[in-house]
Amino acid sequence: MKTTRKSKNLKHGFLKLLINSLVILLLFVIALLTYRDSLLDILKGITEVSPLNITVSVLLSVLFFIMEGSIIYKMASGIVPTYRLKYGIATAYRCEFYRLITFGSGTGIAEIHYLHKKGIEPAVGTGISILQFVMKKIGVAILGIIGFILLYCFPDTRALCREYAVFLAICCIITTVIVLFLLLVTLSNNVLTFVLGIIDKVSVKFPSFTEKAASLKNQVYLLNKSGHIFLRQRYALIQIVLFNLIKLTAIYCIPAYSLQEKCNMGFVECTAIMAAVYMLAGVIPAPSGIGSLEFVYLLFFGVLAEPGIIVPTLLVFRFVTWILPFIIGGILCLISYCKSLQT
Repeated sequence: MKTTRKSKNLKHGFLKLLINSLVILLLFVIALLTYRDSLLDILKGITEVSPLNITVSVLLSVLFFIMEGSIIYKMASGIVPTYRLKYGIATAYRCEFYRLITFGSGTGIAEIHYLHKKGIEPAVGTGISILQFVMKKIGVAILGIIGFILLYCFPDTRALCREYAVFLAICCIITTVIVLFLLLVTLSNNVLTFVLGIIDKVSVKFPSFTEKAASLKNQVYLLNKSGHIFLRQRYALIQIVLFNLIKLTAIYCIPAYSLQEKCNMGFVECTAIMAAVYMLAGVIPAPSGIGSLEFVYLLFFGVLAEPGIIVPTLLVFRFVTWILPFIIGGILCLISYCKSLQT
């Protein structure tokens, strides 16, 4: 029975990996066809990216992962007092490595694994990982809404908001509903009972869903349990919210810094657009967020500047938020693996 289930999971995992790979390949082909007339301008723009631009972008990326590590540290040290900040930062980079090689599906598992290595039980680690996701969603929603308000306040970006008014409104409503639902599940036992009841009814009606339903019920329960634990640590909770806002602002500033001198928008306007872009991209289903952010980014910033300017800034953004952390995370995973062999 176990062998059959393991074989089934492997086939499912391989199929998911194959589909995600094909989606990314398709997006790459579409991008090439869309910008085939601007490829020379894009290549020229890439060569003109200054060392200062790269340096500032890398530093902002490092700040993001320091804040991400600080969030893990704050959550984990409340459970295991001996947990240190450096463990949290290392875990943040390692999770980024697993996020890319598994197209997002292995991020939570990796975090739970490395938390467990420092003495945190898998069930508690699962709760921390889910709560961390919820807190990030809250940060994205807060900054996204602030971004929308700022965009309507600036005359230069008001027309951009009007052009995509329906799209913006729908995505804003979806994000708000998701965040409110997650908050209610996290904080209210009555909502928890209601959600668990719905999952039970669905699993009875669809027997093939039974295994996934059990896993989903466990995750919902652990989210609620973790939420109540951290409610008793209000100072730590405020710090976690603040760290989330800082880390998100840091990566929003990466394209804003690159674009402020190359388009008619100032630094604040570009940062506000990026906050809106990040929130909108979050409601578009895509493997590990690949493709959704690029689509919205090019859609919005494409109104302000030519592809030869916009695409290089996007590539810089992806390099410092994906490729570089992936390399650092891979090195840290390799070091951890070598140490485990020695022991």
